[in-house]
Parts: sequence; C-alpha cells; structure tokens
Amino acid sequence: MVKHIGRGVIFFLLIIGSCSGPPPAKPAVPAGPAAPVVVKEGVLTYVAGDVSVKTGDTWVLVDVGEKVLESSAIKTGKNSSCDLQFGQLGVLHIAESSLVSLKTVGLSSSKKAVDLELVSGAVTAKVSKLLQDQRFQVRTNTVVCGVRGTRFMVSQRGEEKTSIAVAEGSVALVPPTYDPKVMEASSKTPEQAAMVQEVMKKILESSPTVTVGKEVEVTHAEMAKSSVAVTQIQEAVAAVMAAPTPPPPVAPEPVAPTTTTATPATPSAPAAAPPPTPIPNSLTVALAKVLDSYQKAPPAAEAPKIKAMSVATQEAMKQTVELKIIETPPEKPAAPVAPPPPPALKAPKAVFPEAGSRIDIHTVSSIAFSWKAAVGATSYEVSLSLLNGDQKTVVKTWTTTNLSVLLDKFDKLQAGTFVWEVIALRDNPGAAADRSPPNPVTFQIVQQGQLSAPVLDLSGGN
Repeated sequence: MVKHIGRGVIFFLLIIGSCSGPPPAKPAVPAGPAAPVVVKEGVLTYVAGDVSVKTGDTWVLVDVGEKVLESSAIKTGKNSSCDLQFGQLGVLHIAESSLVSLKTVGLSSSKKAVDLELVSGAVTAKVSKLLQDQRFQVRTNTVVCGVRGTRFMVSQRGEEKTSIAVAEGSVALVPPTYDPKVMEASSKTPEQAAMVQEVMKKILESSPTVTVGKEVEVTHAEMAKSSVAVTQIQEAVAAVMAAPTPPPPVAPEPVAPTTTTATPATPSAPAAAPPPTPIPNSLTVALAKVLDSYQKAPPAAEAPKIKAMSVATQEAMKQTVELKIIETPPEKPAAPVAPPPPPALKAPKAVFPEAGSRIDIHTVSSIAFSWKAAVGATSYEVSLSLLNGDQKTVVKTWTTTNLSVLLDKFDKLQAGTFVWEVIALRDNPGAAADRSPPNPVTFQIVQQGQLSAPVLDLSGGN
C-alpha cells in the first residue's frame, strides 16, 4: 500500500513539473488619478508696520512673502496693515488694530474655500468671480458675509454691530449660525455633496443682499429669527445625510434556455452601474419646508436696513481701489547666511631668542625678539618676564603690528632665567580682540663684563 502511494505522489509531481513553467506575469494595475494638492495657507503680499501671526500659542512678527496657515490668527498694530492673498481666489486687506482668524483655507484645482473670522477691526476683501462650489466668506459674531465675486469692507468695532459696505459685486448677509464647512463634511456621496451645494446656494439667494454703493449695519437682533431658521436647515441637512440607505435591488438570475440546439455564444454586455440610492422622500420634503421658512424668516421691519454708502465710507473704500490679486505672490526672502567664524588664531612661532639660548648682555647692545606671522593676526602682544622659582615678574611688554620688538636698554637687568612670549591678536569689531594662546620661550641672560648701557627702560614703549 505504501509503495502505491509513493508511486502516485511521484507521478503527480512529474506531471506538475512537466506542465509548470515560469509563473505568469501579473497584469499591471493602472494607477488612479492623483489626489489634487490642497493649499491650506495664505501669503502676505504687503506688510506695513507691526504685523504678527499666531500659530499655536506664540505671536511672531512677519513680513512680505511669509505664509499664514489655516487655523492661525493675524493681527496688525497701530498705524500698521497688510494684504493676505489666497491663491487666485482673493486677497484680504487687514486695516490697523485688527485681528483676523483663518478658520478654513482649502485651495485646490477642484475646489476653493476660504472662511475668515473678523474678531475686531476692519478688513477689505477683493474676490475673484466664484464658481458654484467655491466660496470666500468673512464672519463676525453678528453676521456671515457671503460673496460671489466682489470688493467689500467689513468692520467690527464692538460686540453687537457689524458694518458692511460694497464697492463691487454684492454681499449676502447670512446669520452667524451658518456653517458651510459642517454641512459639506456631512455629505458622503457625490449626490449628497451636490444637494449640500444646492442648499447653500438657496441660503445665499434667500438672504438680504448689499449691492454696489450700499452699506449696512447688522445687529444680533436683526439676525435672530433667520439664525434659528438656518440652524433648522442645517439640522435637516444632517438628517438627510445620515439617513440609512436601502440596499440596492438584486438583479434576477438569467434563465437557462430550454432548447438543446447548440447556439453560438454571444459576448455578455457589461453590467450597468447601479442607480444612485434614493433619499427618503419624507426627509427631502422636510428640508424643502425649512428652506422655505428661511426665505420668510426676517420680516421687513426686522431686516437689516441697507442704505446708500456714506461719504466717510466712500473715502475709506477709495483707499482700497488698488487692492488686487497678484498673479505670482512674492516669496519670503531667504535668511542671510552668516559667514563662518574665522579659524582660531594659532600661537606665533618664535624665531629669536630660541628656547635654551644664552645671551651675554656685556657683548650686545640690544636684543631683538622676533617671530613668524600668524594667519589672521592684526597685531601682536609681547612680554618679557624674569623667572625666580615659581614666580614670574614682568620686565617689559610691547604691542606692535610688526614681527619684532627691540630691547636696547639693559640697566638693572640682572643675569638670570627669562621667558618671552608672543600672543597674536585679531580685531573683532564691537567686541574684545581674539587672542591666540601664548608661545613662551625660556632663555638665559648672562653678564660677563660691564653693562653696555646705563639705563633700563620700564616705560612700556618700544
């Protein structure tokens, strides 16, 4: 029995070996489209005075070309201002003594969105003509300014009132409860995203609008009823997006033909894509009702009073006529590279007297101390000292730019052991000179006859 099993295994392996070849190559999987690059920052194109950015917990002064990231804050000091540009979508001029928070910055080839919060002060925005799924908004604690391509000014000098003026285009006054970022985040399918965009479009179209040459002051009370209505709309949108979707219908299985006659095979048609899952009708009806309630929310008596632009506002808007979107924003200049520190000074090499030499001051009238130049030195400090055991008594010092000094007066210069040393110095503007280590040289002075000079110079001169 064992023999039969062994023969069967061998026969099976032989068949596998004779039929097998190199494994077939796996078909290449085509790479999917690359995800669009999303820019989440603005660039400072103009800075005057003190402008600071807070990222995290620290305020840092900034300049032209620097980037301000999403979730950062930017503030201007007194008599200071700046322009902050967001790609080709728009640019924001921030006036003096203002504080702005960057809530949302998302710029890509497929979508563009900027949501800013004006905490205090004043800003002027210049915005390109926006497409359906693009937005540029300035929010205060009173109102959200929704635009479709315009130049407008918003000021927030107190807690209860926001001023808006329009020089180009138009601005929709939306309640501060309006948060498109939250509604967009709730959508999970392209169909839901399209519905959210349509809802936001209807909100903007149904809101009070400030047109060219007009201005308005908006208070909390004037936006109270519409704020409640927008909250209800957003709750209805969230319910629609979170609604469970029924499973897609199951296609019936094909029935086999009853005839036995052979028929040529026909290629099967590709399966059709399943239709989008319908949203429950009850939810869409509820959403339509709350949208309708928003359109009727602000009675005429309580709506913000839009009026012609005042002379003072016109003058303020004139100062922003030149505000424009720069095609190529400036880049922050590279920080200057500090030159490397100079190499440390090396001790000059002594030439004369040499270590261990003996000088008879009876036979010479002077001693010339000399050394080789040290690289980088601008001057030298030389000293001559008498050694007495562990004691060293300075006899003479010199400071010179030369490579030698002369001792030519020997009166009271007794015989003994001496040390002379030279230190290289290098000028260091604004600080003490650099110094090399000393290079001490010990030598002997002997006296075998009468001194050659009657005076010893201890004045410190050459």
